[in-house]
Amino acid sequence: MDSLAFTVASAFGALELDLAWAADWRVPALIGLGFAFASAMIVALHQFRFFSQMRNPENFVNQELKRARLHLGAPPKKDSTIAKRKRKIRRVKQAAWRALWARFWLLFTAGHLIPSALLFIVVLNYSAFRPGSFPFEEITSGLALAKADPTSSGVFVLGQFFRGAFLDVAEIFRMETGPITNNTSDWLFSSILVFFRALTGLYTGALLLFLAQSLLVRLRVARLLRLKSDEELGV
Repeated sequence: MDSLAFTVASAFGALELDLAWAADWRVPALIGLGFAFASAMIVALHQFRFFSQMRNPENFVNQELKRARLHLGAPPKKDSTIAKRKRKIRRVKQAAWRALWARFWLLFTAGHLIPSALLFIVVLNYSAFRPGSFPFEEITSGLALAKADPTSSGVFVLGQFFRGAFLDVAEIFRMETGPITNNTSDWLFSSILVFFRALTGLYTGALLLFLAQSLLVRLRVARLLRLKSDEELGV
């Protein structure tokens, strides 16, 4: 009988703890952070898939140009009509390049800026999420810290971003970006930083690849324009 009463009391005690945790502000805060991060990743992955499938940005421009030609009708004969047609095609090309750059900035925002902002929120409030933890460490003294001021937190996040985006070049050359670093004994906080660095490195690689492709396409198109006439280019 005593064991049954103890079991029931333990069950009610566990239920009380669960209800207290559910009423805690940390639960909706974590849900909100998770939702914001998941939304940003969905957008970033969509753009990343678009760029990875597009072997050459020129293909995208040519597709838009071909789509526009379907509505332009038969090739014009008069000089004035030919000039008007060329202006239309030029506008379509410019619009296609603007659409590509819009995707570029969307990938940068969703894959870099939003995760960095979310990491800043976590860094600034980590001690509130995990009371009694010491996620930081002073670089000079090695003293473990439970919390950092907003300025140091911002510099810390910026340093993590550059380490992830530029493949730890800062650490190789011992370039410190602030007065604090992560405390390696806090495995959860360190794991968050590892994930963040890997994420920024992945999307930075995608952005650099797109920039290189775009530059090569621009140079190739400029060379063709110098070597061939508009008639030979089919515009």
